[in-house]
Amino acid sequence: YLVYSNNPFAVELLEQLKKYGCKIYFDIMDNFAIHPSLCQSEREAALRGYNKILTFADCISANSQQTCDFMAKYSSKKIFLVKNGVFLNNETNQIKDCPQIKQLLSKKTRFSKTVGYVGKLGKRLDENIIKEISDKCKETLFVFVGPYLTGQINDNLIYLFKNSSNVLHLDGIPSAYVYSMLDQFDILMIPHSVGKNENGGDPLKLYQYMTRSKPIITTPILGVEEFKDYIKITSDVQQWIEFIENDCYEDKIIDSNEFAWETRIKPIISEINL
Repeated sequence: YLVYSNNPFAVELLEQLKKYGCKIYFDIMDNFAIHPSLCQSEREAALRGYNKILTFADCISANSQQTCDFMAKYSSKKIFLVKNGVFLNNETNQIKDCPQIKQLLSKKTRFSKTVGYVGKLGKRLDENIIKEISDKCKETLFVFVGPYLTGQINDNLIYLFKNSSNVLHLDGIPSAYVYSMLDQFDILMIPHSVGKNENGGDPLKLYQYMTRSKPIITTPILGVEEFKDYIKITSDVQQWIEFIENDCYEDKIIDSNEFAWETRIKPIISEINL
């Protein structure tokens, strides 16, 4: 049997399955040894798990070069770089069944433009950028769709949600509705903090965004630079405002097949002989 896991805390189970003759494919989706949502003792436990699992896993991958480099310090085995991907046909047209989309459709009629973010909310969001662009772009509705990361309540962000008439928070949605939700926005954004609140991962939401053929603006977080010809990358608030208000973007479309899972996973399929 082939066992897939991305959980360093499941080390004892994986070790037992290995003894039973299973082939172990371990995928380091997020580096929990440095992840900001965990406390120090949890990060240390994750690192111990990684150290043990890397000794017996048959195939190992990580979704960013930074994580590959980090794990290489603890294992001499090859660690495949397998960045995040998307299923290109994973969407539904039944938007009437999604209350969050219905809320958005009602609210957005009062604004000239809608800028959206879909993902987990927490300290990685730069509330200073969000406050400044929402203050300056009063005719634009800024929408954040998603649940809060455990242990990462951002009080300043919550204050914006409660007190800014053009900033809207919607609860998380099932993955089947993500693309239908993205289709409701004029511009897609990733206003993340750069530096200490990053987790060294690969920006899955950017790949989801790029399937929609819409303008995208992001701060210069890890993993976005390679797409600089297709998206706007900046931490400068004035450039964010100009991009949003003045339609300062070109109509450049990237081939989504480049980051489809069917393409991303090919090296692993070859390695484990599937």
